[in-house]
Amino acid sequence: MTLKIARAIILLLVLLFSFNTAYASSKVVHKKHAKVVKKHKAKKNKKQKGYPREVIRLANKLEKDKKKLGLKYKNKTDLLDTLNKIWIHTRHDKNFNFYKIVSIAIIESKLDSKALNRRDGGKGLTMAMPKYWRKELPWYRNPYDKNQAIKACVAVLNKNKDMYNCSNWEAVRRYNGAGPKTYTYVSKVKRVYNKISDT
Repeated sequence: MTLKIARAIILLLVLLFSFNTAYASSKVVHKKHAKVVKKHKAKKNKKQKGYPREVIRLANKLEKDKKKLGLKYKNKTDLLDTLNKIWIHTRHDKNFNFYKIVSIAIIESKLDSKALNRRDGGKGLTMAMPKYWRKELPWYRNPYDKNQAIKACVAVLNKNKDMYNCSNWEAVRRYNGAGPKTYTYVSKVKRVYNKISDT
């Protein structure tokens, strides 16, 4: 009887030791995991640091809707860079705000600054073609340069608005050219604008 009790005590001690060891190692694993998560978050925040809150908020939204919108930017860094440049060129514009230009860029190039439209020869983020704007925008030489493409888009929209004495959305429609297809174009831009500006 005494031997059975001793065996039972030993078994109990072994089980207890195993449980404590497993608990301690799970605690270590949990701590390591927590450190990795913390490090990842810090790295992510460091990457996003310095961008306006509106830019970060929209970048996060577009990351979630990337497949749905068919976006073709390289990575999150590229997206943040593009959005930040649009923000810089639109923050003081009275007619065409940040979200309108982002919406146009989404419809024109899916936010791919290296995009090429083989049908009409449009290039870059906003597809504004230098050959049509050589006189009005002599500085616009490289459509693949994000800053030039965004600046040209804003300039063309404002020229349309002044030239035709029209509304902002009518200026957006004329940005696409002339004819019935331009009404479909502006509807698409509006749809994207309503989706992304509601952040």
